Amino acid sequence: MSSSKNTPTGASPSHHFEAVLNGIDDVIYVADPHTYELLFVNDAARAFWGDNIVGQKCHKVLQNLDAPCPFCSNPMIFGENLGKTHVWEFQNLLTRQWYRCADKAIQWTDGRMVRFELANDISSLKATEQNLTERVRELDCMQRVSSAIEMEGSTVDNVFQ
Repeated sequence: MSSSKNTPTGASPSHHFEAVLNGIDDVIYVADPHTYELLFVNDAARAFWGDNIVGQKCHKVLQNLDAPCPFCSNPMIFGENLGKTHVWEFQNLLTRQWYRCADKAIQWTDGRMVRFELANDISSLKATEQNLTERVRELDCMQRVSSAIEMEGSTVDNVFQ
């Protein structure tokens, strides 16, 4: 099937692609790796950081930093890593939300290589993980106390008398 049959009159394929990216609930943005200018943000990103952020510096808008982020993953996706996807977890400095980020260098419409990031909010997963870690520590402590009681030949009733 040709693309012209799938494209309504007046709508370009790039508009279809943008509609797809805007339909994704995860934050997506594209930035120039040299100037840090945001070139594209999807609707999910605009919901967090506002409507007029394209053209601004990613580190200023996304993290409220005056200089490029010290944790910027550009070295992980450019140079010898070009073409590789870098996946990492991070807590946003501004929103305090946790994200699982997938970053990759892609070719932009004008031919330059740019940074693409898809960030999935994993805040509830991180909260559950922290809660589980605390419960495991509590269980470990109870097991140690129980073992110590057994080694002494005592019962719980004797320990608390």
